Amino acid sequence: MKYKIKTDWWISLLFYFTFVVLLVPIMTIPKDEILFYLLPVGPILIFAIWTLFGSNYELREEVLFMRIGPITKKVRYDNIKSISFKKSWSSSWAMTRDRVVIELNQKTLLKSDIQIGPKDKEEFTDDLKRRCKNL
Repeated sequence: MKYKIKTDWWISLLFYFTFVVLLVPIMTIPKDEILFYLLPVGPILIFAIWTLFGSNYELREEVLFMRIGPITKKVRYDNIKSISFKKSWSSSWAMTRDRVVIELNQKTLLKSDIQIGPKDKEEFTDDLKRRCKNL
């Protein structure tokens, strides 16, 4: 089952501000030079749009699949030790301060937990608990 990512208003505002800042110059650039502007800026815009609108968490058969734009990660259910809630500003797989902390049995890249931010935390955690036999 797929769950949408909760995005805080200030993060959305930051993305929209980036879109405006990068797109406004197109109106002032001569038409024969727009291609030279879009070559470096285009991938940045695509990445930002993909991140803002193409992010979700998916509970698959044996793994929790996380997607933030083009970046993905899988966590096996048998590697999940515990689940809790937290408000945090730290860097994570969440685009909100209101997070679900998933404590892992094995460290991944020096961390022993993953913080995510689904829109419906309670439904997500209930569904995740049903899939994790060791919780």
